[in-house]
Amino acid sequence: MRFLVAEIRDAQVMEREETVNAQDLIGTPPAFVSFHQPVKSKVQARMTHDGEIVFTGRVATVITYQCGRCLEFFDKPVDLDFQQVITPEQLDVDITPEIRETLLVDLPVRAICRENCKGICPRCGKNLNNVTCGCEPAPADPRWNALKSFPFK
Repeated sequence: MRFLVAEIRDAQVMEREETVNAQDLIGTPPAFVSFHQPVKSKVQARMTHDGEIVFTGRVATVITYQCGRCLEFFDKPVDLDFQQVITPEQLDVDITPEIRETLLVDLPVRAICRENCKGICPRCGKNLNNVTCGCEPAPADPRWNALKSFPFK
């Protein structure tokens, strides 16, 4: 999203909205993320008395994640605010990097579909949120047996 510095200076406050394809904005997303809806951004640019431009904006989309526990896909709406102050050095200012950064910084390292997700069974691979498997629990790690002799209260 580009703004001409002269237009902002003349208007004092400008507002723009833009809808872009997420792939065009951020490139190839991480493997557990996909975008099926465009990214909508609404940005207001305001010139200060010092000649700086304050950009205040909102970025919204819906992101499809793959859960890190149960491997199911789920959608999560994203509605993020950002603010950036720029001292213009050229005739126009491109704030696309700020919009991209706002989206990327919000991506989790590992997405979880819900707080109480049970994940998948490590033995049979069934999704424990949908079914209860009949697998025996994994045997305890023998390295922890020494702790059983301590008198915990």
